[in-house]
Amino acid sequence: MKKSLHTFFYVCLLLLTNTAFSQNKNLSSSIVFDGEPFLIINPTNAQHLIVAWIGYNPAANGIKTSVSLNGGGTWSNPVFLPHTSPNFRSADPSMAFDNMGNLYCAYIDSKQSQDSGAVYMVKSTNGGISWGGMTNVIDVSADGIKKPVDRPWLSINPINNAMAITSKPPQGVSMPNRAYLAVSRDTNKTWTWRYVDTVGALIGNQIAAPLATNTFSNNGNLHIIYPSYVPTQNFLPRYIHAVSSNDGASFTYKTALARTVGKNDSLAKVGYTMISNPANPNHLVFNFIANIEGDQDVYIIETKDNGDTWSAPIRVNDDAISNGVMQDLPWPSFDTDGDLVVSWRDRRKTGSSGFDKPTEIYAAIRWKDSLNFSKNIAISDTSAPYNSTYLDESGNDFMKIDLLNDTLYAVWGDVRTGKQNIWFAKKSARNNLPLSINNINQYEMEIAVFPNPSIDFFYIKGLNASRIEIINANGQLCLSKKITIHDEKIDISLLPKGHYSLLLYSGQKTVTKNIIKQ
Repeated sequence: MKKSLHTFFYVCLLLLTNTAFSQNKNLSSSIVFDGEPFLIINPTNAQHLIVAWIGYNPAANGIKTSVSLNGGGTWSNPVFLPHTSPNFRSADPSMAFDNMGNLYCAYIDSKQSQDSGAVYMVKSTNGGISWGGMTNVIDVSADGIKKPVDRPWLSINPINNAMAITSKPPQGVSMPNRAYLAVSRDTNKTWTWRYVDTVGALIGNQIAAPLATNTFSNNGNLHIIYPSYVPTQNFLPRYIHAVSSNDGASFTYKTALARTVGKNDSLAKVGYTMISNPANPNHLVFNFIANIEGDQDVYIIETKDNGDTWSAPIRVNDDAISNGVMQDLPWPSFDTDGDLVVSWRDRRKTGSSGFDKPTEIYAAIRWKDSLNFSKNIAISDTSAPYNSTYLDESGNDFMKIDLLNDTLYAVWGDVRTGKQNIWFAKKSARNNLPLSINNINQYEMEIAVFPNPSIDFFYIKGLNASRIEIINANGQLCLSKKITIHDEKIDISLLPKGHYSLLLYSGQKTVTKNIIKQ
């Protein structure tokens, strides 16, 4: 669906586009394929993490989600988000919290041919433990034959909860193509859409599937960056920065970057992202892959005056310049105090060029009081060999990293097991040390919890666990109990109604089950 998702041109013009670590955690353990993970942390509870990804389903691939209520130590069994039709497939999840604590997930659900389907939104009131029904955001037929449903990006205004989703046509839709903005001002009840570009700041006729990346600043401004090449507008190809103070009703447009550089490898995953500094709403960072110095490197540009001026490109990866090594799959994140992390898929250990090389996940940090990025650090614990799965069009284009309270949380897909699975890592950004993450395939452990839902009691059968814990949706420990027999009756009559996570500890293994108290 997105083989060259964000390749800017197919001509000579292309816009700018180590230490030892404990085992990474396999979140998906699929026997076929999982891809494009998205990670989010509850802004009011750092122990509450949610990951969504494209998961294999024999009928049609769908979006799976999994929740951790203890900072990534253990994860709930994955669940599929709904399909509008059994033969539809889902892709491209992105998530955001509103200021009331509700969690939203946007994703594509369509036929493989994309002659029917839409971008949809689902809502969770309990932090991803369960999800509600689907709301149609923008339909595949909304703009004639252009199919404006690829790569939806969701962001939510932290002041008034207005919602913004940018999308684009998939590869293969005839040019000219444009990028789209869908907005809901009534918390996902109704959506309207418009083109992102405008006269004088048009995308142009030479860019296939133009990605627009968006973010809300803490002051409520909506920011979007998208590619443009119209010589009568600007001699050079450029990225345009659009800013709105009224949730996308109107925009001002300025150039963020304009220059011609070398061509990126068409196989590389060069999706780009813009983020806003929570500590300074006028500070924005745009992260991208570009061939500026002879090979594909990781770059940022930034503005500290709301987009009036932007910096020159800053190279993030610290391997030798012009060594021919390809980097791709970038993602940035700000900590709440303004520290910045940038991550990517790295090939430096191969010492040679090309997409088909073993890879690792790397990152670099720039502290808020520093001008430079740190020495690059390895996030993954092992090198993943190249596999043709990386060429699959159904989801290999993104990873996700978050930085919170000087702790790094990262998810990505790799094929170290021979199949592409979703991997999770957590480590200290200050000293690069791992933080209690074990590689445990918790889903292979056979246990039963019943009845579920329950009013007063439930039973645990099939696991010789030594201790259980029950944690509510806010991450609070509600019950801790030792277990002495195989079949155990647990009293939950005093717990408030709601959704809970049940953690069962057996030796070095931990199993998480979702339970409901009625």
